Amino acid sequence: MEFLKRLAAFLARPLNLRTQFTPQEQRLVVKSFVVGVVVWIIVYTLRETVHWLFHELIVVLEEGPSPFLVFVPLFLGAAFVAYLVKYTGHRVHYRDKSGHVHQLVDVEGDGLERAISLYFSSEPALEQTLTGQEGVDVRWELPTWSLAMRKFLATLATLGSGGSGGLEASVTLIGESIAAGIFKPRTLYQWADQRHG
Repeated sequence: MEFLKRLAAFLARPLNLRTQFTPQEQRLVVKSFVVGVVVWIIVYTLRETVHWLFHELIVVLEEGPSPFLVFVPLFLGAAFVAYLVKYTGHRVHYRDKSGHVHQLVDVEGDGLERAISLYFSSEPALEQTLTGQEGVDVRWELPTWSLAMRKFLATLATLGSGGSGGLEASVTLIGESIAAGIFKPRTLYQWADQRHG
């Protein structure tokens, strides 16, 4: 009973960032909220677009003259993803448990391995330390917004055309890339140059 009283008192207390968190923790809470909202908007758009596209595809195929037409959108979706992988993909280095480094194409696959390898790319490594690169600076040199957009399009083409897969792993990579893109440090000159071309 005492636990429930304390829980009720805790839940009734208003959230006051200034008294409950240090300034650094306050910034982290605000950043987390911003990332969560932006990623939610993009992921919700992806989910709804996949469902809409797949529904429209089913309607067209039901009215079609032949059941073999189902292979046309599958082929077109696969061809589009193959184009993205071949001509717009970047290499992400992944170190397995035995220490071997593998090159992964960032858009290819479900996205979970790529998100994990991008996370571990910010780990200090001997090669990066020798070149003066360390920490998240290494991650920020890799694609952020462009990777999120390419993975968005690849997932939409795969699932919307009837291909197999799911949204969960793709969403992990999209969310990681968006978070890295939002908080990628830029000088005022770089920001103005990007904004005004």
